[in-house]
Amino acid sequence: SGLWVSLTLNLRLAELDGLADEYSRLLESIGDPAMIVGFINTAAQPKLVAGNNAEALRLAQRGIDLADGDVTKGNFFFESPLAWGRTLRGLARCSLGIPGWRDDFHIGSEMARTVGGITQTVVAAYGYAVAVINGVIIPDAEIVRDSSVALTNAERLSDNVTLAWARVGQGLIEAHLDNADLDAATERLQRGREDARRHGDRLTETLADAALAECEANRGDLDSAIELSRGLLARLHACGERLIRSPVTVVLVESLIHRGGSGDVEEARAVINELAVAPSEPTHVLSDLPLLRLQALLAHADGDDDAHRRLVDRYSAWAASLGFE
Repeated sequence: SGLWVSLTLNLRLAELDGLADEYSRLLESIGDPAMIVGFINTAAQPKLVAGNNAEALRLAQRGIDLADGDVTKGNFFFESPLAWGRTLRGLARCSLGIPGWRDDFHIGSEMARTVGGITQTVVAAYGYAVAVINGVIIPDAEIVRDSSVALTNAERLSDNVTLAWARVGQGLIEAHLDNADLDAATERLQRGREDARRHGDRLTETLADAALAECEANRGDLDSAIELSRGLLARLHACGERLIRSPVTVVLVESLIHRGGSGDVEEARAVINELAVAPSEPTHVLSDLPLLRLQALLAHADGDDDAHRRLVDRYSAWAASLGFE
């Protein structure tokens, strides 16, 4: 399990894939339900990060079933593996376009509030943050409060890993508020990114970079947004990451089209095509839905009004049917 956590945080996803079956067999062979509940999410999370959403859903469901409603069963590391498992199942469900993801987020966060600690931090800072940056949910007062409490708890725990999660999660959520203070959000994101970088947590570092690229674009500094998102996207392609690749692609394409310099639209077209041909499961909503939106933007840039309207209608209808905010 420790090996899995280390490889996940370092985004060494190809190595994890080769160990997946062995890890699952070993865990199941022990035959202790509490052990399985406590450690199976260690395998579910990197499956999500790598875009293997159906397998992530299966693993999270296995832990949820064995926990049988016991919030603290298997609490060897997380105070509530069930709360984290419900959050991971929510992310897997929305990635696959399966109903029930909103209930999973709601119940996972409720459980996390009751136990606090690292669990509350990871649910608020990772679960919420990934959903927010992918456009699944818009932060409301409850999410802001949970992320703020998670940061306070992380500061009290004085654990570097947890503190990086909390700072990045809080900064990302702050950046997506109406009338966001982008300077304050950027400062928090940069602090969290530096925390993550110092102890080798590339997973959190890349999430911070994705949010920072968004901040630059929203601030109107398109050159900085393009430079940051272009470099980050190359790193994400290289390691096989799929959970935040689409938001980074959106920032890069939007910024290129809005800048409209020599070669920018053609680069945007190439980036969109790269997203379209990236290997994925038959349904990967967090890639396929943004792809429609980017194709609509490109059609508009090309002056193809019919294609633009058609793609916008398809994108809007699909997003509404999924309940994405």
